[in-house]
Amino acid sequence: MRTNALSLAAGIDAERYLLDTIQKRSASQGARSFTQLQSIVESVELSRVAPRQVIVGGTNGKSTVVTYLAQLCRNAGLKVGVTTSPHLYSVLERVRVNDETIPASQFEALVHDVDVLVSDVSLTYFDVVTLVALRYFKIQQVDIAIVEVGLGGRLDCANVIDPDVSVLTNVALDHQDRLGDTVELISHEKVRIARPTRPFVYGEGTPNKVVVEYAASHNIPLLQNDRDFGATGSRTAFVSTIDGAVSTIIESGDSTDNFCTALQTARLILDDAEFAAASNASLRDPQGRLQHVRCDGQSWWFDVAHNPAAIRYLREQLCARGVHEANVVFGCLRDKDIASMLSELTSQSTERTKLRSLTLVPSQGRRGVALETLKSMQLPLNGSSFSFGKLAQTVEETQRVRTKVPTVVCGSFEVVARAMKQVRERSQVRET
Repeated sequence: MRTNALSLAAGIDAERYLLDTIQKRSASQGARSFTQLQSIVESVELSRVAPRQVIVGGTNGKSTVVTYLAQLCRNAGLKVGVTTSPHLYSVLERVRVNDETIPASQFEALVHDVDVLVSDVSLTYFDVVTLVALRYFKIQQVDIAIVEVGLGGRLDCANVIDPDVSVLTNVALDHQDRLGDTVELISHEKVRIARPTRPFVYGEGTPNKVVVEYAASHNIPLLQNDRDFGATGSRTAFVSTIDGAVSTIIESGDSTDNFCTALQTARLILDDAEFAAASNASLRDPQGRLQHVRCDGQSWWFDVAHNPAAIRYLREQLCARGVHEANVVFGCLRDKDIASMLSELTSQSTERTKLRSLTLVPSQGRRGVALETLKSMQLPLNGSSFSFGKLAQTVEETQRVRTKVPTVVCGSFEVVARAMKQVRERSQVRET
């Protein structure tokens, strides 16, 4: 997926049209009703837009699983429609077919169609984009639709589809104001994307009591990481068919939970010949997720880790990939658990990347955190040295001094996207 100045401008215009449409609707619409939305979606035949459909939920790793699964299905020769969120640069990134973003003109036309079709129900930004995606997949006649949940699961617009396989990557604390303040409460919201008699893939190695009990009580075949599928080594993985037969994948190229979860889902959604073709190719990570870039001899890592569990995973994965020390630039939105994230970022562990330096930067937008607000916070930094700075100047100074220590930019999508754009404006950029 390539992003240039022209496509960025088109994306800005498309998002402006979307926001204008939502604002006009909000004046005449009542409260959002998922039941009404689901009923309308079924009446206009958008719950089934492809012969094969997958829904992917979870606290972290959703977009990574979606990206891996989409590549596996494309390797099998299928035409693949995907939704992901949030976006880095353009709202158009959220709707793709065979890794090509939806054209801006068609996005705007479908926003208008959705506005007319679902005229009696209040819709959020995410609702409209999801319905646009479903309409687009139907028009494009995709072979498989892979739809990512936005928030939670039970009442999320993605849950209007009729999935053949449901995937829950993991459950951790995030969006507690909307989903509940314990992992158990959040699990009850997220598990509701699963369907009776349809396979349900759970990507966390530790069994989740809510997930296990919900699957058992609703006649849902549950495939559990580290039991039915998972890594057998740094380059091998095993997966299972729905009847329990085990296949071993040699030289899988990756052994992370997200990769194994995508591989298991592919085993369920593809036939034998398709799966053989799908699993015999290397895969790439999505943008902004453990993304490694070399610029003018400097090493940069970008990751949109924006909750405590994601920060912990990022440090563990960086260490596993040989990054034992790093200069970290961190910025996130004000409605996130900043204190817990910084505690994870600065905790001492031999299995996590050590911080050489930490720079806290403000974020932008209506949910952003101003620099002065950051400075006024009581931050648990575990004795780590840190500084405050503005993102552009911090990136520029890092490029100027040409440090040999890798730089990691993490936190909100907005912060990571601005940093990636600034680094890429340098001429000698190589992604690994």
